[in-house]
Amino acid sequence: MNKLNSILERINNLIVILNEEGDASYVSPSVKHILGFDSRELMGSNWWLKTGLSNTEEMRDTVLKRISINDNQLQFEREVRTSLGGVKWILWNAVLSEDGSIVGIGSDITDKKNTELDLERKNAELNCKTREIVESLEYAQRLQSTILPDTDAYKKAFSDAFVLFKPKDIVSGDFHWIFENDFHIVVAAVDCTGHGVPGAMMSIVGNTLLRTIVIKNNITDPDHILYAMDEELKLAMSQNGIIKAKDGMDMGVVTINKQKNTLLFSGAFSSMISIRSGV
Repeated sequence: MNKLNSILERINNLIVILNEEGDASYVSPSVKHILGFDSRELMGSNWWLKTGLSNTEEMRDTVLKRISINDNQLQFEREVRTSLGGVKWILWNAVLSEDGSIVGIGSDITDKKNTELDLERKNAELNCKTREIVESLEYAQRLQSTILPDTDAYKKAFSDAFVLFKPKDIVSGDFHWIFENDFHIVVAAVDCTGHGVPGAMMSIVGNTLLRTIVIKNNITDPDHILYAMDEELKLAMSQNGIIKAKDGMDMGVVTINKQKNTLLFSGAFSSMISIRSGV
């Protein structure tokens, strides 16, 4: 028997036998190096009282009920308390024997479980941060959409018009712009440096500059608009006369003189395709 106990002390698994009432009738000596208890300390109801974290009676009743409705066998994970007040995770494989007792073999999965819980926690934090970023981008998209003219603005200016705007990301560095008064229609298609958030920030800068140049300063010739945009953008991106960023925009500008019925185009790394009579 001493030789058997010596073997049972060294095994990595924990063996517990519960009687029909759910009290421990046997606890293997290996509990000493797994949980720190002497096996004799955990006999009877002490198994639940000393190793349970809370609701020990409920846990015992749950095990007894679940094993009877699961083909007399059960696998489950349970947190157990150590003799020093720590906590370990044990994976139990329990079998209901013919005499009504339950034989449970437990494996210490604390390291594995802590890794899983740590991963779950990090995934939850990542999902939370991702959700915050997406919500911020969606809000930025709503803000950006307020500066983009809708299709009706183009249909008002032209008898046949459509807008094809398909951003790569939630927010975009591309934007279109239109302005109409009694004399001119000015249309611009702009591709700002960068994608996503950096491009979207540049698009807001570009939109603001266009409004100032065309509407406030009444500059309508496309080449003059491009020149003014270049100067204003350099000014916006510089401090004390030193350019801090080399961000820019590729853009094409069309101005239609409504009285002269003429069209002027200027492009900065941007071209215009003219189709007449289907050609």
